[in-house]
Amino acid sequence: MIDAIVRSFLGNLGSTILDFYNTNSLWINSAILLYALLIILGRSAYSSLLREMTAELLRNNPGSFKNKSVQSLQNLLSRMELPWKDVISRIQFPFIVPPGKLRLYRKNVEKAEALIPPEILASLIHEQIRNEKQKQTDSKLS
Repeated sequence: MIDAIVRSFLGNLGSTILDFYNTNSLWINSAILLYALLIILGRSAYSSLLREMTAELLRNNPGSFKNKSVQSLQNLLSRMELPWKDVISRIQFPFIVPPGKLRLYRKNVEKAEALIPPEILASLIHEQIRNEKQKQTDSKLS
C-alpha cells in the first residue's frame, strides 16, 4: 500500500530509479560509505600536513618568527620558499581534504600551496608561538 503511494508520487522515472536502487542498494551504499571514509582520512591527512608544515617552519627558522604579528608572518611566508615537497613526502595518505569540502584533492605541491595559503600557516605559527610563551610563563609561576 505504502509502496503504491510512493510510486504514484515518483512517477515512471522515479519508480525506475527506486527499482534500480532497491536492486543495487548494497553497492550504492558501499560506494557512499567508502567515499565518506576517504573524506575522513583526507581531512586527517590535511591536518597532519598543517601540523608538519608548522613544525618544519618553526624548526628551520627558530628565531625569525618570534615577536611578529600575524600580518608580518603572512608577508614573510609569502616571500619564503616553503618546503612543501619534504613535508608532503611525510604524509602517507594520497589525498587531502580541507575542512568544509567534500572533494578529494590529490596530494601534491601545487594543491597544497593552493589549499593552504600563507594566511593559514601564519595564524597557526602565531598561535603555536603564543602557546609556547604561555607554557613558559606557567612553568615559571609554578
